[in-house]
Amino acid sequence: MVSIKYDILSIQERANKALKDGKDVINGCAGMLFSDNKSLVTYDLINQKIASSFTSYLGYPSILGSKEYEDGVLNWIFNENLIEIKNKYYISFATTIGGTGAISMLFNYFSKNNGVGLISDIYWPNYKNIAEIENLELYSHLLINKNNGFNLVSLERKLKELVNKNYKVLVIINDPCQNPTGFCLTNEEYIQLFNILNKYYQNVSLMMDIAYLDYAPMGFIFPKVFLESNIKFDTYLTFSASKSFGIYGMRLGALIGLVHNQEKVHKQEEDFKAFSRSIYSCPNNSAMGPISEVLNDQDLCFKLRQDINKQRNRLENIGNLLSKALNDLKIPHFPYTGGFYLTFFVDDALDFCKALEEKNIYFSPIGKNRIRIAVSSLCEKDILKLKRRLS
Repeated sequence: MVSIKYDILSIQERANKALKDGKDVINGCAGMLFSDNKSLVTYDLINQKIASSFTSYLGYPSILGSKEYEDGVLNWIFNENLIEIKNKYYISFATTIGGTGAISMLFNYFSKNNGVGLISDIYWPNYKNIAEIENLELYSHLLINKNNGFNLVSLERKLKELVNKNYKVLVIINDPCQNPTGFCLTNEEYIQLFNILNKYYQNVSLMMDIAYLDYAPMGFIFPKVFLESNIKFDTYLTFSASKSFGIYGMRLGALIGLVHNQEKVHKQEEDFKAFSRSIYSCPNNSAMGPISEVLNDQDLCFKLRQDINKQRNRLENIGNLLSKALNDLKIPHFPYTGGFYLTFFVDDALDFCKALEEKNIYFSPIGKNRIRIAVSSLCEKDILKLKRRLS
């Protein structure tokens, strides 16, 4: 008897087949943003710029990307805080193949420098795959405390243990809107996190995976809190143009370092060049060029932020409806604050997903007793159907 595979791609294949067979499918598997009519959400001004100018960028770009792209991304992420960021920190920058490429590049850098990773016990499964490829050993702390807040006590306990073993520790935080839970840190939790990391700053760096920064209902609060704190450790941000601008298949991202030593910037950028050159040669210029044109035009950026905010508000509404439906069904789940995903708890995730598929519901098991729903692929009608089928 052939066992059913429960990796995301296999689940997606079964969902697509059921849809082609005329079944009324609820597909909460795909980690892309879809509209209410199930078409991929893209942004007209991005599409128009790519269509009109991508052939102007068919040549090889610089290994770490263009200055125009760096300027545009830094402005997009830090906005009114950028001048102060530049005054306080030396910035390293590498254009990458998606946010995943940025994470791979950073994991590779730390693995070669006696580094290990410290991550929450609930995380995007691909972190583990990347860490294994790049030979970065991962350790974990509890994500949530008994009050459904960020478990700073567990993080510090494990961090202290690793530092005492003379490791260089990369603390990995996926915020805002963590994949796979939708969990977000608060201002106060950031302040407490920074205070903890400052205690061990000589042996600790912070990685912020900010793939969902544009879909956080409270906005991207990290830069303001970061600047108000006396940060002693080095910080790295992994950015996904794929997620922010709906260009998943074009694979564009960035790795940004905020460090305290200019010599370290030069060394890092040389390491990043070597990584890029040996793995994928150079960034996707046909994506980087048009996106750079958009991000360096204030009027286009303003319009793009408006368009993204509309989708963010729609996504938040769907997530809140899903959270309420699960509460009504007495299904426990992580607190959903915003973003593409929500995770709920069951006794046996594989058995539960098998039972769901018999009802034409396709979700992703992410552990023995946890199941991830891609809120981003659902609409309000799906939530009503889900509640009826599980009642």
